[in-house]
Amino acid sequence: MPKEKIFPSLFYHLIPFFLDFVFLSVPLSMRLGLRYFSNYISHYDKISDYLNLIENAYFFVYILLTYKLLRKVKASLKNHYSHIDEGNLTWFEFLLIGIAIIITADSLFSIYELYYPIVPWNIGTIIAFMFVILYVYLGYKGIFQSRILLPEFLNEVTLENHVISNDKQIKNQEHGRQLDGLSQDEIEELKIKLDNLLNKKKLFLNDSLSLTDLADAIGIGNKKLSELLNQHLNISFYNLINDYRIEEVKHRMNSEENDKLTLLGIAFESGFQSKASFNRVFKSKTGMSPSMYKYSILKERNPPSTID
Repeated sequence: MPKEKIFPSLFYHLIPFFLDFVFLSVPLSMRLGLRYFSNYISHYDKISDYLNLIENAYFFVYILLTYKLLRKVKASLKNHYSHIDEGNLTWFEFLLIGIAIIITADSLFSIYELYYPIVPWNIGTIIAFMFVILYVYLGYKGIFQSRILLPEFLNEVTLENHVISNDKQIKNQEHGRQLDGLSQDEIEELKIKLDNLLNKKKLFLNDSLSLTDLADAIGIGNKKLSELLNQHLNISFYNLINDYRIEEVKHRMNSEENDKLTLLGIAFESGFQSKASFNRVFKSKTGMSPSMYKYSILKERNPPSTID
């Protein structure tokens, strides 16, 4: 769905903020600066803790909905891209968790104030200090991020409305199978084409390979390829391509011709885009770091008994 259609449809979610601004923020500001709305503020003080709990509950619901959407984005990206900059999404996940913790603390303080009106400390200062800690931490993490909050790939992943899809769209896709009209022989032929492109032509060496690129090479739509991978091969596009890349890395590591290359050089030649993603994927696939794997190979070539 184009951004021009997405954002206007979300404006109604801002209605509670607008009402809060008009009926609470403006009167409170005028009371502090111009001494107006004195009676209004006296009534507000009696229900301020209850209003705070309602506001926090509202925020918490949206945090849960956002976190659910984030998980859906992560899952969908693995069906479309062979590289995922998980650091950007992890940064956003930390932001959601941090705000959820602060909202929970603020709600507990508000409940406490309902029973113990005279509080010996300034609760607002504590909450503000927690926000400072969160922002400092996220700022530190952000130094090592190239793209924060809205990575470029989120703007690119509009592939057939897959990435940000609601439950209704997902159910429609499940009922409208793309390969149902093909015979088993035709499906096997697609598998052979896929195997040929990856094993012989080694398209996975392209570090920017996407689901659409591979589908175009096979001669089918990306929906059909996605279904072929998920339903008939039981694997996501992300895992499929990275399985081939890891095997290529291991093959190159075992070849003495590549001994002069660094591990990072081998990784780049095998289709990886960064050291971080290479190390993460390699360890998840093999159970050890690239350097440990390389060391085990060298140890097999030169056992202790033959070194002397």
